[in-house]
Amino acid sequence: MILLYFTSGLLLALLGALPPGASNLAVVKASLEGRFEQSQKLSLGAGFGEVALAIMAVVFGMVVQDFIGMHLWVQWALLFVFAGVGIYFLSFRESQRTKKKPTSSQYLTGFLLSVVNPPVLLYWVLAITLLQSFLTLNKQSSLLLLGLFFVGVFLGKITALFGYTRLAKGWAKNSSSKPQKTNKIIGIALLSIASVQALKLVLV
Repeated sequence: MILLYFTSGLLLALLGALPPGASNLAVVKASLEGRFEQSQKLSLGAGFGEVALAIMAVVFGMVVQDFIGMHLWVQWALLFVFAGVGIYFLSFRESQRTKKKPTSSQYLTGFLLSVVNPPVLLYWVLAITLLQSFLTLNKQSSLLLLGLFFVGVFLGKITALFGYTRLAKGWAKNSSSKPQKTNKIIGIALLSIASVQALKLVLV
């Protein structure tokens, strides 16, 4: 019974990490550019960010859902950010590339890319709400059970991202594509995410 908490966190995190998101794309981009150590740091940071979202969903639950539902500007602002970054990648040229090493912490970057994501936060609120039909998971639960659940969330997220890294490595080895093509793919993916989320906001 106790292992169900760990397994639930693991599976929910894996499921939530399957769609392309900001942290996923950052990991893929770093891997395609041969920066595998940085992609691992991004993955670990994103894992902690995913745990932070799950904690917020457990502790605040419906308060978070109501806030985001009442303040749609939060989601719209995120959409414009995604669209802006997507346009940047589409217009990014090879001549703009530099050899400078990243000055910011890749752990922090991965964390922020994962945690600043209202749609994923809503996913965790809904997922935990459904999960409570089978398991007792709230701020009154024992620390052991909560700990097992959050460890599962962390491992599920980084497992998914490490999977993206392996796929990117294979693609980088078997493809002669220039980095500019990679930037276009990432830009299109970001614009697609923004478009889908915009349709959801307009239609719902």
